[in-house]
Amino acid sequence: MKRLINNIVIVVLLMIFPMVIKATGGISASPASLTIEVGSTKSFNIIATNTIGDVSISSSNSGVAQVSTSYWTTGMVDEGQTKTGSVTVTGVSEGTSTITLVLDAATFDSDDLYGQTRTVVVNVVPKKTPTPTPAPTPQPSNNTNNNQTNKEEKKEDKSNNNNLKEISIEGYDLTKVDNNNYTLSVSNDVTSINVNASAEDTKATITGTGKHDLNVGDNNIEIIIKSESGSENKINIKVTRNDGYYLEDLSDILIKDINDININIKADSKLSSQDLSKIKESKRKVKLNYYDDNKKLLYSWIIDGSKINDFDSLLTTVSYELEKNKDIYKLSNYADGMYIVVSGDNIIPKGTKIKLYVGDKYKDNDLLNIYYYNKNNKELINSSKSLKVKDGYIEFEVSESGDYFITMSSIDNSVSIESNSNGVMNILLIIIIILSILIVLVSTIMIILLKRKNKGVSNN
Repeated sequence: MKRLINNIVIVVLLMIFPMVIKATGGISASPASLTIEVGSTKSFNIIATNTIGDVSISSSNSGVAQVSTSYWTTGMVDEGQTKTGSVTVTGVSEGTSTITLVLDAATFDSDDLYGQTRTVVVNVVPKKTPTPTPAPTPQPSNNTNNNQTNKEEKKEDKSNNNNLKEISIEGYDLTKVDNNNYTLSVSNDVTSINVNASAEDTKATITGTGKHDLNVGDNNIEIIIKSESGSENKINIKVTRNDGYYLEDLSDILIKDINDININIKADSKLSSQDLSKIKESKRKVKLNYYDDNKKLLYSWIIDGSKINDFDSLLTTVSYELEKNKDIYKLSNYADGMYIVVSGDNIIPKGTKIKLYVGDKYKDNDLLNIYYYNKNNKELINSSKSLKVKDGYIEFEVSESGDYFITMSSIDNSVSIESNSNGVMNILLIIIIILSILIVLVSTIMIILLKRKNKGVSNN
């Protein structure tokens, strides 16, 4: 569906600007290969010229190299213009991995790029071990300050090496920021982690390792390496425990023993075809929840993996419209209600429902009707009847994106804007006919009365 829409847009642009769009477009990745140390990161660029579409990004071996994102969209890139996106690759362990870009795009010259791939080969090499600083050479003593020199020599005999050899968290891959700072993000259900660390010098001591409980939000864990001579080296690990599950947690959640799968989404979140395929394969019910800045749930998408069909993608944006849609307002006979817009590419995966907050306008136990506005036929189609408001929310099945009208009124589905106009014209015509008849009757009565009066005068 998305590819068809992209091609239609390109054809329309070609019809409008036939002499402007000439340049050959395409999508490329640069550089074609990367060499990364274990625990380090590097980036490559995606360059789009004269194109429109999407790019799916994946690593052939995420145990060797991981990518920062699985999706990038070009937008509309005009002739002579380019759009560049950056993808960060993290080296996890030694080996080779291929980063593959799968294109779902087309050029404005009508070149179909769907299914084409671009690759970046990543070689992950061992981390270089820093060269230890040599101990200073003792200075020769003299007879006058022999005691002081002996004390200094004993101190210089102790090692100053407080360097970190390696650090890890059981079950997770740390992201290295620099030699003294690391980061890690974990899902909401992770309540503790176990930190392991070792020093280059066996005489150095380490504190801060072991089990650490995690609060929701940012947790700072400090590891201190103390050399034999007493100098300290502090290593900080910033661990972020998410306040809920997010789309990047989807694969892990689907295989966990969780009764209610709730995932937090953003206003413009989009489920890819791979995400929908995973939900379908799991046959589980997934709720995608959008909260406002005050942590109030505005709407949820409820996707039943046992019912949905194969689908390219799903845009989850639902917006409350404050201004009245004039066409809907007329079609509803000027009924009071709420206007919402479900964004996307018209068709919604089978069996999908939306849970919508209506508590600002309606109270619990109110019965509401939901109408879909068919723009092509300019008519309102009843999609759900007598939905009871519960705890400020209603839940209804949705099969198409577009404009919806929520009201307590009942509206005749067969009424359209054209038929409304005809009805108004018919009523006006009837009123005119009645008025004409009344005028004729009044005129006739007046004439009769005048004749009788004249006749009476003549008789006298």
